[in-house]
Amino acid sequence: MEFPLNLTICITVRNERDNIEPIVRDLPIVCERQEILFVEGHSTDGTVEEIDRVAAAYPQKNVRRIGQPGIGQGDATRVGFYSAQGNCIIIYEGDGTSDPDDIIPFYEALSSGRLDFIVGNRFAMPLCRGAMPWVNRVGNFLFARFLSIILGLNLSDVLSGIKGIRKEAYLKIHENWGKLGVEDPFGDFELLIGAARLGLKIGGIPMHYRPRTYGETKTRVVKHGLILARITWNTWLGLKKAGESSPQTS
Repeated sequence: MEFPLNLTICITVRNERDNIEPIVRDLPIVCERQEILFVEGHSTDGTVEEIDRVAAAYPQKNVRRIGQPGIGQGDATRVGFYSAQGNCIIIYEGDGTSDPDDIIPFYEALSSGRLDFIVGNRFAMPLCRGAMPWVNRVGNFLFARFLSIILGLNLSDVLSGIKGIRKEAYLKIHENWGKLGVEDPFGDFELLIGAARLGLKIGGIPMHYRPRTYGETKTRVVKHGLILARITWNTWLGLKKAGESSPQTS
């Protein structure tokens, strides 16, 4: 098996100006060929200019910026992963809530072939006070349980800000992106459900999670929660229908 020797760290951002330099400065270089790819989503706070400034200030970090043609984090994830130059992709949250060093075990698991798709587990480590509202915790727990049952997995977190996948596997998911019956606002379920359908080796890795220090969250708990619930329901119905239509063996 050929293991990935290069890496794209994909970061989707909209109005995250003051988070750009700390992220680029602190992200470790884990392999010889590595890029930090910012997918910028129509910011109005100077994020674009800040990315370009930081890219020039940290040439060793190989920072690249592309503009997002559509709207929403899910669309930005789709565009960023497709544009990644690395054959190993790690998505990293652009809101400053993740620990940069947490990408190291993700890359190691992907490059060794131990896992094909990785979801960060924020609940495996103590959460900082105020890092996550209780309603988000409850919602994430329920989605993790339902999807684990439906997909035959054992995950505790499905909406974390760090995930990893091989580029070749993602391209197969990309072909069927948008076929969940409703648009995924974040891209998390597109990736997870797509990876499960491909039969990839899926697992979780502990990661840190801390409060945001700049900007505002883009998550709307009720609106997005209802959309994710509908995706989960559609997935269950689709798998149930597929099971019922499969030939029975005695």
